[in-house]
Amino acid sequence: VPYGLDLLSFGGYASPVPGRVLFVGSVGLRKGVPYLAEAARRLMRTHPHIEVQVIGPSEPGVTAHPAFAGPRYLGQVPRSQVVEAFRCADVFVLPTIADSFALVHLEAMAAGVPVITTPNCGATVRDGIEGFIVPIRDSQALVDRILAITEDRELRKRMSAAARARAAEFSLDRYAQRLLDAVTPVLEI
Repeated sequence: VPYGLDLLSFGGYASPVPGRVLFVGSVGLRKGVPYLAEAARRLMRTHPHIEVQVIGPSEPGVTAHPAFAGPRYLGQVPRSQVVEAFRCADVFVLPTIADSFALVHLEAMAAGVPVITTPNCGATVRDGIEGFIVPIRDSQALVDRILAITEDRELRKRMSAAARARAAEFSLDRYAQRLLDAVTPVLEI
């Protein structure tokens, strides 16, 4: 049963900053941050207006490692700042190597932010609809998809609307109903 989300926390007025790429999560290899960092370095050379922001905790010294150079690391911030970061993001990227389900996808989509992620993170995002699915460990695919969304404002607008609609399918009410539907047959035995 996929998780649900309090959609009202992430809905409301969005003011995306063109070219602002956002990652929210634990900073490390498992979440694919070195591949996002490599993509950020490539983008800095060719598209300096694109800024990659990373919000989340990391072990001491991780962000100082050369493999993590490129993004702007904001560290762990209060929840209110995370919500504001979603509202200002042009695209959300989670290049995870291994996750079962990322609630952060739903948060981004509820805020109307297109998502770029990998197939190793559940089936929330549909490729080409709410965002893009890219292979793991593929920084060039991240670059290509980030540019596709940030450079094509009509595509971004369509994906944003689709993301909000898809997030609505994961409301807390729908989560409760899916959970009841899953356990009721077992309880009736």
